[in-house]
Amino acid sequence: MLKVLNCLTQEHEPGLVALAVVICAIASVTAFTLYAHAATARGRARAAWLFATALVTGGGVWATHFIAMLAYEPNVPVAFDLVETALSIVIAIVLSGVGFAVASFAPSRRSYLTWAGGAIVGLGVGAMHYTGMAALRVPATIYYDKPLIALSIAYGAVLAAVALHRFRHDRGLANNLECGLWLVAGIGLLHFTGMGAIELEETPFIVMAEDAMPVRWLAIAVAMTVLAIASAALVASLVDRRIALRMGAEAERLRRTVSELEKTKAHLEATSADLETALAAAAAGSQTKSQFLAAMSHELRTPLNAVIGFSEVVSSELYGPLTDKQRVCIDDIRRAGLHLLALVNDVLDVSRLDAAAVQLDEEEIDLARVVDDAVALNAGRATEVGVRIECTLQEPLPSLRADARRVKQILVNLLSNAVKFTPAGGDVKVAVARMRDGLMVSVSDTGIGMAPDEIPIALAPFGQIDSAMTREKTG
Repeated sequence: MLKVLNCLTQEHEPGLVALAVVICAIASVTAFTLYAHAATARGRARAAWLFATALVTGGGVWATHFIAMLAYEPNVPVAFDLVETALSIVIAIVLSGVGFAVASFAPSRRSYLTWAGGAIVGLGVGAMHYTGMAALRVPATIYYDKPLIALSIAYGAVLAAVALHRFRHDRGLANNLECGLWLVAGIGLLHFTGMGAIELEETPFIVMAEDAMPVRWLAIAVAMTVLAIASAALVASLVDRRIALRMGAEAERLRRTVSELEKTKAHLEATSADLETALAAAAAGSQTKSQFLAAMSHELRTPLNAVIGFSEVVSSELYGPLTDKQRVCIDDIRRAGLHLLALVNDVLDVSRLDAAAVQLDEEEIDLARVVDDAVALNAGRATEVGVRIECTLQEPLPSLRADARRVKQILVNLLSNAVKFTPAGGDVKVAVARMRDGLMVSVSDTGIGMAPDEIPIALAPFGQIDSAMTREKTG
């Protein structure tokens, strides 16, 4: 080791040694930064990152070696064989790539593949170093200390293996720095131990080869290599960082979108289930209501018919004469019963419609006769309140296929409402006329009328417009 220390302190220029160490550190840390991407990538992306790792590692090691060689001052002219120099960098890149590739297939950090891959990287550094030493051209005989050579190769293989074994792709820059320093230590010890293993015995009659590369041009080549390595690493890092940030942001956005969609879907499904339950409950409630109203209407009509019938019997004085006061009371009972019966019939009709239980008895009817009957049924009430009913029929009218009782009921209801809500002295008009596509039956009056937004209220079951006149009317 004293021999190695003397070689480092007495035969090397300190500035260039420091530069070599800095370049080695930059290349090593950059290599592990790129290798972290290769450890998580798949397919072609994995191969591309491994190639970049090999390029940076091999090129960085080669640049470190030859800058350190430039720092070597053996007091004799120095040059390098171009072919062997080129071969040395190829060896460094290829074996570095093989080593990192082997380690990348390790199933866990304890796998022997991490040790094997690191050892291959270290052996590649050794092979590059001694191929580069073989490219050395000096007017002297070179003697090698074989034990030191073996020790230098052991340094490189062991420390490179430790570096890859301790690597964790998910621990960030701190782990990259640690592994890079282990690799720097292996490369440095290998190089300077190997340099300490050589002795030069000057031989004046040895002639320098004409194809040897002068040190000046070698310095330029090394500088360009370092620049290329630094540029490639910088571009790769920037591009990968930008892509990773974009992909991360897009992945996060997609995750949020999917999460929101899943929440919305769950909410819609819950709402749909609630609506289906509510609709089923509403349908059941409506059916129950309709059935109740129908049954109630039937039950009410029986006693009402009895009340009306007995009032008419008493009013006819079948059981004896009545006083004027009794006659008035009996008439009031009959009118109230008839009114209540009409209301019950309306409820029954509405309940049948809601329950879809209305059955039509269709036949060919005489529409003019149906209209006359409806007018006749409302004529008495119209005379009492001072309202005139006019009927206009466009003869001849065609036969109409319909349920006569339902058509008559519609007309009676329309006329009844028209008479009810038309002040004394007003007119109610019924018109029947041929149209191009059928028949038109209209009922109009000069009563209170209604605004367009009040029509839905009036058409609703039991709906009535809240005006001063309607509040005086029942129905």
